[in-house]
Amino acid sequence: MGALLNIGTDPNGLSNFDAYRPLQNYQDLKVVNHNLYQNYNSLQVSWVRQRGKYDIQANYTYGKTLGIVGSDNFNLNNDYGPLAADRRHIFNAAYSIELGNPVRQNVLAKGLANGWQISGITQLQSGVNLSAQNSGNFNLNTNGFLLSNGLKSTSATIVGTNAVPLQPILTCNPTGNLGHNQYVNGSCFAIPTQAGQNGPIVLPEIFGPAFFNSDLSMFKNFRMGESKKLQFRFSSYNFLNHPLWSFRGAGNNLNLNFNGTTGKLDNPNFGTTTEKLGHRIIQLAIKFYF
Repeated sequence: MGALLNIGTDPNGLSNFDAYRPLQNYQDLKVVNHNLYQNYNSLQVSWVRQRGKYDIQANYTYGKTLGIVGSDNFNLNNDYGPLAADRRHIFNAAYSIELGNPVRQNVLAKGLANGWQISGITQLQSGVNLSAQNSGNFNLNTNGFLLSNGLKSTSATIVGTNAVPLQPILTCNPTGNLGHNQYVNGSCFAIPTQAGQNGPIVLPEIFGPAFFNSDLSMFKNFRMGESKKLQFRFSSYNFLNHPLWSFRGAGNNLNLNFNGTTGKLDNPNFGTTTEKLGHRIIQLAIKFYF
């Protein structure tokens, strides 16, 4: 690391780095080590009630997942942080309730009011770790921004090697002073402009939009003797028709694009969700048990 700094020429134009390595003529020497690691710690609480016509289950998890998430090939300790799969809060509830047979006498009323069953699943989850999920540097693009020495801001000119990624400089808390539907404050990132002063290999954990979904089903059962049953099923997935603000997979709203001339952030929608995904789905079915 640092071997490409102050070599008297533009390191971005080098096609062979051997002359600047301690051991020359080996080119890229890859060594495989089983030294990656991760850990998961959590508090898990569940509540279950099964009694008569009621079957209700609920669980909550408060957890954190840490491991090797960065790309510093010289110091593994710099790569340790929250993984992309880290979701801090997870809540699930599932229930099935038989409404019983309140009507005993009138045949028509019995057919309408008796034999109903309700079941559903509700899910609440914290958003994913956006900083780890998006290449660890939000796909930083300096667009050829020139340093004071006339060289482009790249890992070769800032870190002195191509084996460590160029990371944005943090100027404030990227989770503070957020606007409407904004999850990352882009004004807290800047292009590295001083040799040897790269941004942090692991950026602070930044959670994206939370996930919420609730499915509901209603069943109407008609008994036909002791062992046979006809069931009409009405199921609605995302029955509240609650779309979620989301960052689409290949969207530009999580890409740190800087202006190559001014060095200012050139993506006004960075860190902001601009679209919703998800809608209600209804399914009707008939089942015969025998």
